[in-house]
Amino acid sequence: MSCLFNQLKIKQHPNKTFIGRISTGFDFIGYYFSFAPLQLATVTIKKFVLHIFRLYEQQSTADNTAALLEQYVKRWLRWTWAGLSDTPINLLGTTLFALKPPHDQQACQQQTK
Repeated sequence: MSCLFNQLKIKQHPNKTFIGRISTGFDFIGYYFSFAPLQLATVTIKKFVLHIFRLYEQQSTADNTAALLEQYVKRWLRWTWAGLSDTPINLLGTTLFALKPPHDQQACQQQTK
């Protein structure tokens, strides 16, 4: 691996403990990669919940607290489902499913007629 890093002119981060096999799984950019289907990393969910609490505390006197929290949750869910496709998200014991609009607008209009 060191040889490959040298060829690519990249360095391993000093806090990186080891380079292992994918079968053991690893976190990267908020997702957990392994041979199992892609899922959110546990730390990603913990940070999301922590951020919600912080936003609530900071905005507890604002009239638009609910709107700010809703906007954050919608954006976070959009980000997670962009990477997870149709995979449900288990968030604090609740399973969430993406509700994606149809790609074909004509098909959508025909369904409503």
